[in-house]
Amino acid sequence: MCFRKGCGTYRKSIRRDRIEGAFEDLLASLTPARTLCQLVRRMFEDAWAHRQTQAQAAAQTLTKRLREAEDQIAGLLDRIVTASNERVITAYEDRIDALEREKLILAEKLAKTGQPERPFAEMFERALGFLANPCNLWKSDRFTDKQTVLRLVFDDRLTYCRNGGFRTPKTSIIFKALEEIPTMKSVMAGGMGFEPTRPFWGLLP
Repeated sequence: MCFRKGCGTYRKSIRRDRIEGAFEDLLASLTPARTLCQLVRRMFEDAWAHRQTQAQAAAQTLTKRLREAEDQIAGLLDRIVTASNERVITAYEDRIDALEREKLILAEKLAKTGQPERPFAEMFERALGFLANPCNLWKSDRFTDKQTVLRLVFDDRLTYCRNGGFRTPKTSIIFKALEEIPTMKSVMAGGMGFEPTRPFWGLLP
């Protein structure tokens, strides 16, 4: 029912199945092409692989620093054995304490660095499935799923005209980005020439 005062259809009702059918058509029109979904998947996979590479490099750096701290501690212990000056021995012991604390911090960071807590499929499969076909989630019997679709697909309330149907919707930043990706790919490919190359984000073959 229209609640906009001054409208010619104010307080007049519209059949629910008509509006919901038009909405499903609108949602279907926003569904990305299969090739675009594949491109988005590659973006996620490339980003995931890049983060994995960074995490492995960070783990190697932490492991190296941990070994260096252990070597320094071993060297200081050898010096304590041969030292006779109490002040020197105390300085060595203070340094060892500091290195032991550093080792604990490094070990804690190392434990949190490296392999992800969950695999790629578990992290992104549902999100990619939704982007590929938001209509599937909309057809769910759960009201919260329908609300999720509205929040993720649209950035504002939809406007419906009795004679013209849904007005041009204001889509969310996610779907705006999906609309821009083909243009970005075309521009990047057009300016690269004929030599084999691969852009920094790893999208194009």
